[in-house]
Amino acid sequence: MIRPLAITEIESFVAHSERQMLENGQGATLRFSLRPPDVVEQGGRLQRLLVIGLSAKVGAPSWCPVWIDDGPPEIRGHVGLRAHLQAASAHRALVSVGVLEPYRRLGVALHLMQTAIAWATNHGEIAWLDSEIFGHNHPA
Repeated sequence: MIRPLAITEIESFVAHSERQMLENGQGATLRFSLRPPDVVEQGGRLQRLLVIGLSAKVGAPSWCPVWIDDGPPEIRGHVGLRAHLQAASAHRALVSVGVLEPYRRLGVALHLMQTAIAWATNHGEIAWLDSEIFGHNHPA
């Protein structure tokens, strides 16, 4: 089930994010982050970002809604939108999508992206979504 991440779920989301980062460049998973696979520690930074961003309104410098595909036994994937740092880009949002390896190629990312696009479409302030993907990551 795809739904917004609640502020009370930040801790479990950070654990999901750290698990996903461990997959970076391992086995059949292409490298999707500049961070080396053995460097995961982002929990404190991510937690601070989410505490502020989940409750911020679009247009605030730190807004960042997140949706998760949640089902037993874990968060399968997520999509997040976040504000650009440049004020001139207030009409744009950065997109980040992540799906744990066992749930890839099942349509999870597609449904997450559809959710984020629908949300952005209903917020007239957002006219453009940007995603930064390595050129070799053809599945993305």
